[in-house]
Amino acid sequence: MEIIGRAAELSTIRRVLTSEKPELVAVWGRRRVGKTYLIRCGRAPVADWYFKLTGQRDGKRRTQLEHFSKALSAAFHNDVALRAPSTWEEAFGQLQTSIASLPGDSKPVTVFFDEAPWLDSRRSGFLSSLEYFWNATGTRMPRLKMFVCGSAASWIVHQIVEGKGGWHRRITDRIRVSQFKLHEVCAYLAHQHIRLSRTDVLKLYMVLGGVPYYFALMRRGESVAAFIDRLFFSANAPLQGEFDELFDSLFNNAVAHKQIVTQVAKSKDGLTRSEVSASARLSSGGKLTQYIDNLEQSGFLEAHRPLGARGDRYRRYRPCDMFTLFHLQWLAGRARMRSWQAIVSSRQYKSWCGHAFEIVAWNHAHSIATALGIAKSDYTVTRADLKNSAGNGQIDLLFDVRGGAVYLFGLKFCDGPFVMTSAEAAKLQRRRAVLNAQLHGRRSIIVCLLAPEGAQSNHYLKSAVDLSLDADALLRDGI
Repeated sequence: MEIIGRAAELSTIRRVLTSEKPELVAVWGRRRVGKTYLIRCGRAPVADWYFKLTGQRDGKRRTQLEHFSKALSAAFHNDVALRAPSTWEEAFGQLQTSIASLPGDSKPVTVFFDEAPWLDSRRSGFLSSLEYFWNATGTRMPRLKMFVCGSAASWIVHQIVEGKGGWHRRITDRIRVSQFKLHEVCAYLAHQHIRLSRTDVLKLYMVLGGVPYYFALMRRGESVAAFIDRLFFSANAPLQGEFDELFDSLFNNAVAHKQIVTQVAKSKDGLTRSEVSASARLSSGGKLTQYIDNLEQSGFLEAHRPLGARGDRYRRYRPCDMFTLFHLQWLAGRARMRSWQAIVSSRQYKSWCGHAFEIVAWNHAHSIATALGIAKSDYTVTRADLKNSAGNGQIDLLFDVRGGAVYLFGLKFCDGPFVMTSAEAAKLQRRRAVLNAQLHGRRSIIVCLLAPEGAQSNHYLKSAVDLSLDADALLRDGI
């Protein structure tokens, strides 16, 4: 099976499988992003012994251990029925014995615990038994290549990657499986013989983000409108209830996590931690910190500090998962729409497009930096809300190159080339002046315009914009 993109992840998997020492790899990423497929198919062309156990959501320890027994039999014992262990300590003992009984060939032994957080239910003993097995036995098995994977990213990061005690510095590698970037979505659709314009791909991305599973549902010959209608508005819509299922499967307190994301998505500028606490009606304590961290690690929120802000209290959180933003705008509660055409015809559509396009740009900052020729520079991606002697200016996207220029972006989503007007040119000129005053005239400011189809050349564009970019800037692979 061919894997689209994921070059760095595949390189890590193959390095691990061909190394001459035991390997313990943490794997995490948003649900539906293709983690299981990556590990299962990314092992080729290395021949290995392969054991895979998938945790069952809300499964009791006894049930999980029965699944373990069947997986062990399928991997190493030709499907001969085995007695199910009664504890995880006993289960890892069986795993050790099974590995030791394998032929003395040169094939690595891949042990893949998928959705490991679901195996680690309360009082299950899974995590402590896994830790003991690895430290007491696994580290003495050069053939052993263990992958511990989960969609609950915070569990993987805090319990495995940053784990203390017996986990300290035990991880030999890590794989964070991110959503596809736009160029990977284009490659994936082309592989499925689906041909769309780059603007249509961008429109789909603004709805679905870069989740491979969602794009796998598209049919050849289907338009964007027909596809979105079938996904969300048909009688048996494949993604009906996806938002609740997504959060309920990832977080123990899904209600609190939904409250946070819902409130953050209402603000185009993002919210500070204290604003999140107030708007979501959650106490500003350790639990809130944990919830926000969970959402960051799982790819639903991103944090940034506006230009000139110092200290963590100025950090602002904003949504970075496109599907979540789409759901909250068009599918939740009273705002639920009847069809994609109803969405496009609504008064809020233009505003949503602008917000979604802005987040797409943030999510592709490295691709834009590549287009600007600054990808190898030390740069910061940020925004600014400034007020000084030159006036007021809100800048949605800035690239601040250390020791170099500052790139001020105007972001415009529209069908067809953007036409600069006198009013729009004046806005950009005012923002440049306010930013120049903020920087005391000591930095070069390059004003850029990013629109899907670029911009028509006219007097106003030339007076306000130094560099005009189109969707190609978002489609760079950023390498």
